[in-house]
Amino acid sequence: MLAPPLARGTQVAAAFAEVLSSVADRIADPAFAGVAGHDYRAALERTQTALANARASYLGDGTTRTLTLSEGMSLARVAALAYGDASRAAEIAALNAIEDTAFIPAGTVLVI
Repeated sequence: MLAPPLARGTQVAAAFAEVLSSVADRIADPAFAGVAGHDYRAALERTQTALANARASYLGDGTTRTLTLSEGMSLARVAALAYGDASRAAEIAALNAIEDTAFIPAGTVLVI
């Protein structure tokens, strides 16, 4: 059974953080401080860049927030949770290209 989307995202973020930390530790190792052009160090730096790009691609840049609509939740409730203002529901509808706000299935992931 899969973890809920938020838990999966948290697990992925933690995995990226752990691997990036390990690579950063190896790059910072004093034994390799004076060997900037060494193949091992260059490979680690390329790996670090690739991991950071993959994390940004998979998890976003940290500014995009999403919310998964639960059963019976309205856009007004989402707006109240996200912005503290239920009257901003129309903004969420526009942002997510929702035409029929009366019918949004549970499980829909909204950008907020």
